[in-house]
Amino acid sequence: MRSRTDLRLNQGGEAPDRWNLAKSPNRRRWIPLLSSIFGQLRSRIHRGREIRRMNAAWAMVDDRTLNDIGTSRLEVEYAMDA
Repeated sequence: MRSRTDLRLNQGGEAPDRWNLAKSPNRRRWIPLLSSIFGQLRSRIHRGREIRRMNAAWAMVDDRTLNDIGTSRLEVEYAMDA
């Protein structure tokens, strides 16, 4: 009788497919890792779009409104570059 750790032959007498993730016990480790990476990537993309949208909105504000707020175009452009 062969132990479960003996990977030379499976029950059908064939060499096992070691790269089959569907049967791998490590599959449970990869799924959360990949979902975490994709979640972080999605968050960064979302944040970048939000920053570009805010910059475009501030660029559309006229100088008189900025003066009423108490800031200048130079300060707004400096904040956009940062």
